[in-house]
Amino acid sequence: IVCDLDDNLFDTQRLKQDLFSMARLLGAQDSEMVYKKTFAHETFDVPVFAQALFGNGAKAAAYIREAKKLLAQPKKYNYSGVEEFCATLASNATLILLTYGHPDFQMVKLQQGGLQPYFTQTIVTQERSKEQELTHLRDQYGALLVLDNSDRVMATAQKLALPYHQIKGAHFSAIYAKELLKIK
Repeated sequence: IVCDLDDNLFDTQRLKQDLFSMARLLGAQDSEMVYKKTFAHETFDVPVFAQALFGNGAKAAAYIREAKKLLAQPKKYNYSGVEEFCATLASNATLILLTYGHPDFQMVKLQQGGLQPYFTQTIVTQERSKEQELTHLRDQYGALLVLDNSDRVMATAQKLALPYHQIKGAHFSAIYAKELLKIK
């Protein structure tokens, strides 16, 4: 089973809102606009965002420090039930994390969520469709079930003739995991 992190297991939208709020507290007025402009064609990373908001000064350094504190709070952004969900899947199948984003930031989120032990393999890609990685995993494992929230990734799974299920957080349980295992 190949699973995504952001907006699937990890509440990325809530984290973004917290990061935007923190920027406002430090005096940035248009953090959402800066985010959209800065990361339209590249993956998010806290130091790059801090520099885009505040330049290279003390406020940028303060923002980075506060973001690290925020991300040091264990399991703060996990969706409810996600650990039980992952444990159920991992006890019945090989669970692989395939996530799009900046490698350093994705690993910080994964560690913050405490989800790493459930995955036998973690792949961070810069390719939004994940086609290259899914092709490789299909060739390596044969049968796969793709769990992701992205329409683009669902289209890739369909193109590669892989079963898929589009998930968007918030409704995790062992019962749900067992239903997904039936698809596999």
